Amino acid sequence: MGRVIVIFLSFIVSSFLFAQTYSFHTKSYHLEFLQDGSYLNEKEKVIKVKKSFFVKLQEKDALATLLKKYNLQLLKKYSSQLYLLQTDAKDILQLIQQIDKDSLTLYAIPNFYKQSTLR
Repeated sequence: MGRVIVIFLSFIVSSFLFAQTYSFHTKSYHLEFLQDGSYLNEKEKVIKVKKSFFVKLQEKDALATLLKKYNLQLLKKYSSQLYLLQTDAKDILQLIQQIDKDSLTLYAIPNFYKQSTLR
């Protein structure tokens, strides 16, 4: 029984060692990157992120620069400064976090898949 507990605890500790905190705009998430668009949260639930994400630019003429700098595609324009963009990056949250900190943007936020729960 003691070995099972030690193995279980070492699994939990090791998963948190590989987790990282992702911060976007005003929210932070402590997640472990699993594979393309999939992350594990503190509650051991898989969180899925779409390859598209939202960006609000500092200036409306900065879009072309941002697209080229990060190899992004424009999916939809919501206003002169708000866009839905897409990437092919494996660690999507890391890229979005980097774009969120870029001087060209006011913010960049992930587009999480909505999960429905049964009652």
